Amino acid sequence: MASAAPRKRVVRNKRRHQRTAVMWTGRLDCGNRAVNCVLFNVSASGAMLRLDDPELCPSTARLILPRFGEFRVRNVWRGADSMGIEFLESPQRVASLFRGTLPEAAA
Repeated sequence: MASAAPRKRVVRNKRRHQRTAVMWTGRLDCGNRAVNCVLFNVSASGAMLRLDDPELCPSTARLILPRFGEFRVRNVWRGADSMGIEFLESPQRVASLFRGTLPEAAA
């Protein structure tokens, strides 16, 4: 019996803003505790973080980046050691704080 050829899965990029690869350290203030994290990519609307235990944080938190300031964020997805966040500030404000880091189209 011939096996069917595997179907290719098409994944659509739903991001509103282009991501930029970074390697920034920060802290995620989860209300009752703060957790160290590393940002692996960032855009004017969100970022991907690596942290030891994403389950420690509620759905909203405060991301503290010493170089750029503080941002209110919301969890969009969680993995075993990573988390996708959405900035709750406007993309224009986030892009202005990250000026020189994000592509100009993100501003």
